[in-house]
Amino acid sequence: MVLKSLEKMVKIHWSFYIIIGIGVLFASYKIDTQKFKLFIWLGYLFLIVGIAKLGIWFISKRKESPTERKEFRGNVYPQQQKTAGYCPRCGNGLRGYENFCPGCGQRVR
Repeated sequence: MVLKSLEKMVKIHWSFYIIIGIGVLFASYKIDTQKFKLFIWLGYLFLIVGIAKLGIWFISKRKESPTERKEFRGNVYPQQQKTAGYCPRCGNGLRGYENFCPGCGQRVR
């Protein structure tokens, strides 16, 4: 629950933090290490935040159920797997994508 609220508060992608952190660190070291100590610490801070957001992203992806990710299984989305009707010949339940009854073979569409 805490992870979801943190994700909703801050919508900046983790890669942005890592790229900015590396860029600030590199520039600060190249220009002058003594004069830019604050920027070096800010670069480290950006890297730490980016890595933390990456970890949160991995954890949240593992906790999602397959229906939340809307995974594609074969030719059918999970929403289409509910019974859409019944065969007029044998009364077997039909799914929305079936053209023939799986029980008796009667053409239904």
